[in-house]
Amino acid sequence: MNMKNKGPACRQAGFTLIELMVAIAILAILSAVGMMIFRTVQINSRDEKRLRDLNSLKQALELYRSEWKSYPESLEGLKGLFLEDIPRDPSGGVRSYQYKMDSGSASFVLCALKEGTNEFGNPTDCGTLYCLSPGTPCNMGISSD
Repeated sequence: MNMKNKGPACRQAGFTLIELMVAIAILAILSAVGMMIFRTVQINSRDEKRLRDLNSLKQALELYRSEWKSYPESLEGLKGLFLEDIPRDPSGGVRSYQYKMDSGSASFVLCALKEGTNEFGNPTDCGTLYCLSPGTPCNMGISSD
């Protein structure tokens, strides 16, 4: 057996440790960026669902008012009449939609707590309504016409 040929001509095919580390680093960076984008899309999707839910509740409240000439005391008054069920916040946690009617039953405010930084809904409509107990104020709302 001839053991003298250990030079570049006898080099086995494969990857060096440096090449493998560079490839793994690139994959890690790409997956981190992908996860950040995926999370942002999820947050925006839940916020858009919140806005659709608020608009659905607003429409049901306006139908209720056209029928009974005032808004209901709570959102539960819409259940079974104009809505099959009251929508729940898409986060599935303890967040909830808030409803506040003025004392004369002439107007209302519906509020939610959005997660993202996208611009929709009016944060000033919510006033002192809290969407998470205790003390997290709602930051997205719509009001009656």
